[in-house]
Amino acid sequence: MKKAMITLILLSLLLGLVAEEIKNDIITVNYQEKSASRAMLMSSLFPGAGQLYANPRSITSYIFPVLEIGLWVGYFTYFKRGEDKEDDYEHWANRENINPNPDEDPIYRYDRTRYNNCVDDFLDAVNFNAQVLNNGYENHFRLDEKNSQHFYEDIAKYDKYVLGWLDWYDIYMSDSSGNFLHFNLADPTWKFDQNSLGQNVWKGNYVQNPDSPYYDADLYPDGTGWYSGMRAEYIDMRADAEAEYDKARLFSYGVIFNHIFAAVDAVRLVKKHNLGAVSQNPVSVKLLPLVTNDRFTPTLQLRVAF
Repeated sequence: MKKAMITLILLSLLLGLVAEEIKNDIITVNYQEKSASRAMLMSSLFPGAGQLYANPRSITSYIFPVLEIGLWVGYFTYFKRGEDKEDDYEHWANRENINPNPDEDPIYRYDRTRYNNCVDDFLDAVNFNAQVLNNGYENHFRLDEKNSQHFYEDIAKYDKYVLGWLDWYDIYMSDSSGNFLHFNLADPTWKFDQNSLGQNVWKGNYVQNPDSPYYDADLYPDGTGWYSGMRAEYIDMRADAEAEYDKARLFSYGVIFNHIFAAVDAVRLVKKHNLGAVSQNPVSVKLLPLVTNDRFTPTLQLRVAF
């Protein structure tokens, strides 16, 4: 009897080891742990790739790629609109010829020649009037000689560059025949006022051509001279272009966040997969005692869940 009990115990231990080995082999075959870092890298580069790796049946495997495509389409759409509007205001300012007669010299809304003539005349006025302090005025009026980004920004942003706009020039620096006027004491063009330090500084211009087709007393006041209707319209056109670029910028931020969220979600799916595969393994092996005719018989039970 003792021998039978010892034999039964040894047999039970042996079968237990065999059962555990079988169980481990089955788990190894049916379950393979997936890498969270790999899934995160895949989705950070290509949103949705990590989800397909972790769990192809997850709905986020398809949401993130669709979002990615939509965000890129939105970005390029609005960026192209911004470029088109930028081309519009550049051509409108100093590239588009507003002179309908092709046999005559072209006339541009903004012209460097007009601007330089005004600057030269202003510097003559400064040198003529000893009370006006010439504090680096030559550098102050420097304008980019090329049609660069700075040029198109400066003629909208800074009041001093109003001198080159056609309507301003026609009102403040031309006579009724459109001839350019130079500074003189009898009929001054430039206005100088004293500031809080007692210095005479340029404050604006006097209207010289009230017959100009661009003249409006409310918009172009005498003795002020900082306003230009063409410049105001140009600023609005630039604002429209910038609004399109802002929309494109928002879509670019969306692309970045889509990559980040996709990477985080991929890690979540991998962890869920790894935990679920272990706890819900469909194969189990158990060693159970079976009593038959008053005798204990060890039994190996294999169960597969469907």
